Amino acid sequence: MDTYLAIQAVQAIGQVTAAAVAVYAVRLVYNYTKKKDRAEFLRSLWHEQQLINMHTLSSPDSLEQFEKIVYGDAYNASSQDIRRRFLIFMVLNRVQHYFFGFQNNLIDRAEYEDLAMRSLRLLKRQEDLVISLVKERGYSDVFSDEVKRFLDDPNITAPKVDI
Repeated sequence: MDTYLAIQAVQAIGQVTAAAVAVYAVRLVYNYTKKKDRAEFLRSLWHEQQLINMHTLSSPDSLEQFEKIVYGDAYNASSQDIRRRFLIFMVLNRVQHYFFGFQNNLIDRAEYEDLAMRSLRLLKRQEDLVISLVKERGYSDVFSDEVKRFLDDPNITAPKVDI
């Protein structure tokens, strides 16, 4: 009788262990799928926005209309200034994309900082305009603080001009 109970106990432990492993496996698959779906969602949004940005940039009229949507019909700037602001905006979007990748554990901190620094370095000579755009274009406070932190970093220098 004791052997029979021992066998039943071992079988019960085996069934509980198998169930726990199955639940754990399901949870792993769920988390992986959720993370993958989120990454695909963010990639899709990024791609769609870039198509809109490229269309806007390709047409002076669209570019001017976009700026008037953002700043109001009274906004009056030269086409060169409008294009400059929009190009900076597009670089900031790329840095924000890296930031989202880091926040969602798609890239690590070192990779995020390297990518962000390389992009923001290109804008170092336009620092005041960059800070203005970060405030005006609807970026989160956390992202805005990140941009300011990078721009304040003495290791980020503007590209050298060899003319």
